[in-house]
Amino acid sequence: LYMRSGVVGATNYNTVMNQFRTTYLTNVTNMNALLQTNCGAARTAGMEIYGIAFAAPVEGQAQISGCSSDPKENYYFNATDGDKLKAAFKAIATDISELRLTQ
Repeated sequence: LYMRSGVVGATNYNTVMNQFRTTYLTNVTNMNALLQTNCGAARTAGMEIYGIAFAAPVEGQAQISGCSSDPKENYYFNATDGDKLKAAFKAIATDISELRLTQ
């Protein structure tokens, strides 16, 4: 977590971190809801979101899948080992290599 400019000193750092913790890190349910809200906003804004669950527990897989863009078979990968992780990154690299910037 990087602090915004203008926050200096250990006391201010601790104040900011404690505020962050008490606001956002209250419980897993709240953190999951915030994640899905942010992912939904990004997708609505037109962003494509790739998700890779690497040896993640079932709930983690669900959160990453829920964050990923549709169709899930193109944007969500459940990598259970190193080979599947490499394959996921290769598939993503192949997909985004077709992107072009225009003005």
